Order: sequence, then C-alpha cells, then structure tokens
Amino acid sequence: MELVVTVMLFLVSGTHHAPPIQEGALKYDSKREFSITQREVKCLEKNLWHEARGENLYGLMAVAKTTLNRARMEGWPPDVCKVVYQKGQYSWTLKSKKNQQIKLKNNIDKQSYSLVQLATQLSITAEMLQIDFMEGATYYHTTSVNPTWGRKMEVVGVIGDHIFKKPK
Repeated sequence: MELVVTVMLFLVSGTHHAPPIQEGALKYDSKREFSITQREVKCLEKNLWHEARGENLYGLMAVAKTTLNRARMEGWPPDVCKVVYQKGQYSWTLKSKKNQQIKLKNNIDKQSYSLVQLATQLSITAEMLQIDFMEGATYYHTTSVNPTWGRKMEVVGVIGDHIFKKPK
C-alpha cells in the first residue's frame, strides 16, 4: 500500500527526483541524479506520440525508457528535451517546431494520447524506482529498416514494430 501511495504522490507532483543509480549499473552516470520537470515530461510525451503512438502500452514504455536511459547515461544531455531535440536523433524533430502542440483530431487520437501519457508516467515511475526493463537500451528503429548505425549494436529485444539496441 505504501508503494501505491508513493507512486500516486509522485505522479501528481510537478518535479520528480530519484537518487543516483548505483555506480557501474548499465553505464549510468553515477554522479547524475535523475530528475524530470513538467517541461521534460511534455517533451517525452511528444516523442512517444511521434515515434510510437501505434504501439501498445509496453511498446510505448520501451520507447520512453530508451529516451530516459539516454538522459541518465554518460555521453548524452542530462535533460529529456535536449535528448529529444538533439540533432539527428529523432526524424520527427526535423519537421516539427519545439513549441508545436499535438493535435488530437478525433476520439482515436484522444485515446492514443491518453495511452502515451500513461506510458510516460509509468516509465518515469520505473526510472524513479531504478527499474530498467529495457536493459540499458538507448537506441531503437522500426523492424522495416536495418540502419548502418545499428549493425554493431547488441539487440535488447523486439517489441511491436521496434527493435531496441544498446552499444556492445
């Protein structure tokens, strides 16, 4: 019961903080404390909307977790928005303005966006609890392509239409 109350309080608060992950675990920067602002939550939701809105809950969470993994690991910006809008990382950011709102055109879009929001919150909760259900994955691509950058990476798993990878 205490965990449920903690998670509920976490979900409704504006800024979320977690202690640094143990040194050596999945190449996390042990000096980098995880925290996420509402602005970063919105960036994560936008990324899920554009990258994976057709996926089920687990597929959406997997995409969210790879983005959160990047923000927590060495060599990546420590801010989710900077990760999302980093040049060349997500193709949708080349066509979309940072402040552009997601347009929900019908009930299907509204339901999809609700699922995106749920996946975002569950993934942040997993991060807070130091649960990396994606085994350190920081990259993914659709199953319909085989990009050169992914050929030398370790496959973590396949969920829906996405293959998740991490550096070897």
